[in-house]
Amino acid sequence: MMIATIRRFYPAFYQEYGSLIWIATICLTFPLFVRGLNSRLYGKEKKYWSWYGNHFAAVNSMYVILSSILPVVTQMSTLLFGAR
Repeated sequence: MMIATIRRFYPAFYQEYGSLIWIATICLTFPLFVRGLNSRLYGKEKKYWSWYGNHFAAVNSMYVILSSILPVVTQMSTLLFGAR
């Protein structure tokens, strides 16, 4: 919704930074999806519990990268802070 508003009212800005806005939106949404999926599977599925326990180091590393580091790097690499 917000991206459509930017496209409509600020076409020059969207033309220049539209791809960055979409990349930032996807990269900031993906970690929330990963966290939700992990919480859902960990609380409901017994198979996931055993798999998670057997692969704890790898899964935890990917979880931290995707749900903590990715949003910070994405936010700092885009114009969300206003730096250019």
